[in-house]
Amino acid sequence: MTYTAKTVVVGEMTVFTISGVAAAQVISVDSIGESKAKIPTFTLGDTVKTNRLSNLTDVKDCKVTLLYNPTVGGTLRTWLDSGTPSTVTMALYENGTSTTAVETYSNDAAYATEWSLSGVKEDGNVEIEVTIAANDKWTASGSGS
Repeated sequence: MTYTAKTVVVGEMTVFTISGVAAAQVISVDSIGESKAKIPTFTLGDTVKTNRLSNLTDVKDCKVTLLYNPTVGGTLRTWLDSGTPSTVTMALYENGTSTTAVETYSNDAAYATEWSLSGVKEDGNVEIEVTIAANDKWTASGSGS
């Protein structure tokens, strides 16, 4: 498989959707990921420690910073306040000009555990930093995955 590097400009045409409704532009994404624990498989008579991977996946919390527009932010605020798992998607576009996403990250059981506003000042962009927890794995799709 050949991978071609793409330049993704976060913030330009980078969309955060909740249950299929565009809710905000993404400024930054910090650590979408998961891990699996090592389970020891050795016995007292072994001379080397051996392990296997757990069948359980630990989905890591993800932090995103979004541009927040209070006049159209109803979907985002409802989701933040509800605590209800919803389908969340982040679509990343190449160079901010393409109409086809380079990568799309989606989770069908994501909910916000923490959020805070910043940049509330004259002529400033209001940003909201959201910590997202998930009950399911993140799915990546697109030409970069």
